[in-house]
Amino acid sequence: MTGMLSLPEDIIEEIALLLSNDKDVVNLASTCKTIWRVIHLPTSFVWRQKFKLSYDPTRAAQEEGAQRSRIIPPLYKSRQRALHKTLRFKLGFRPHEVVALSLLRTLLVESNGVENEQTGIVNGRNLELIRHYAFEKSDMIMWQRIRGYGGPAPSALLLVIQVMLAFLFLDPVQPVAFDLFAKSQAAVYQSPFTHNLFNINHPGGVDLGLVNHMLNFFKYHMKNAHSGELFGQLIETEPSSRPHVWAGLLSQGSHDVGDISLPRVWLGASASLHQDELRAIRSDHQEEGKVYSDRFSEELEEMHLRIADTNHQTPEALLMANYLQLYTPIGSTYARVAGSGVDDREFLLEGRIFSLPPQELVYGWYRIILVRWYPQDHFALGSVYEGVISPGNQIMMGKWWEQRNEHPDTWESGPWILWARSQRATNDVANAWHLP
Repeated sequence: MTGMLSLPEDIIEEIALLLSNDKDVVNLASTCKTIWRVIHLPTSFVWRQKFKLSYDPTRAAQEEGAQRSRIIPPLYKSRQRALHKTLRFKLGFRPHEVVALSLLRTLLVESNGVENEQTGIVNGRNLELIRHYAFEKSDMIMWQRIRGYGGPAPSALLLVIQVMLAFLFLDPVQPVAFDLFAKSQAAVYQSPFTHNLFNINHPGGVDLGLVNHMLNFFKYHMKNAHSGELFGQLIETEPSSRPHVWAGLLSQGSHDVGDISLPRVWLGASASLHQDELRAIRSDHQEEGKVYSDRFSEELEEMHLRIADTNHQTPEALLMANYLQLYTPIGSTYARVAGSGVDDREFLLEGRIFSLPPQELVYGWYRIILVRWYPQDHFALGSVYEGVISPGNQIMMGKWWEQRNEHPDTWESGPWILWARSQRATNDVANAWHLP
């Protein structure tokens, strides 16, 4: 040890940083007072450097001088303890669950991933830690928590975190358990006018429980090889065209909806039931636990969306805008969305995006409503889509409906989901379609 004590302090710090296990660093520091001082005093950069190598930058790491030295070491150690502790989640209310969920929220909000130009996959330090914790140290992804039959509801923070981790829940190659699918199926097919995503009875105006039912519904179909064609459609796409996490930082604090950045190319699916089954699943005498046969298109749906100028609209777009006024709160501000796509024939889209309040201190939630119409068919009105855009603007889901008569409760409706293609995959599509 005498030889090591003769080394300059910066060399001792470098030696400590070569130890990948934090316990080994602590053991090294405990060998004598001199080395303890080198490693643990505020002037040491050992723990600050370990934090920098492990996490994306945080506001605390941007503090100057003594303030940063005081904050970072205990912050690093508390995070490491939480992330290395095995945890089985229940409903998100137990103290250790609250600690873990709060940390996951921080890591997600501060994640600053970068998209690989070759693969289109987004990755970063925080995202690596989140994936490791979700799959290796907890059952966060294996079992999605939703409200069961007569059971208590999960905590709002747990529901928020699950929606933000949708890119993991919907990854077709990651194993998960399928639970309460019949409950979720029944929830997503209820009339959008009696079971709406946006309700003043829910804090923040969003029914996070219903959003999680939608996530659970599509998780079942997108990850279950025995559920039908949607799994096969997704597994055949390249990884950069599957649901993925956002790149860069999430916007924090209140912001104008006009500042939203919306990806151009989206893939997704919408589900429907036969009319007889739709009536049965909405019936007061619905058999508990009964599963019906969901129907999907033979191919994934593709839509091209863009934020459009409200001052320059075609007469047809203005006609659809008048229809959208039915679903626009008086006095609200919104961003106009225009787009196009193809099902059995080409269609156009006209829509609006509204800002939503933060959900459990997480900003960046939006309400979107789109109307589909067919210019070659005398501008016939098609499906209407209403949904939630989750933070990062990479995944949106909600309910669609088609106006058939004067009784909205009888209209055909069902769940839908869209996810943004990666920038690399979008560039490929833009080159093929000559998009601007």
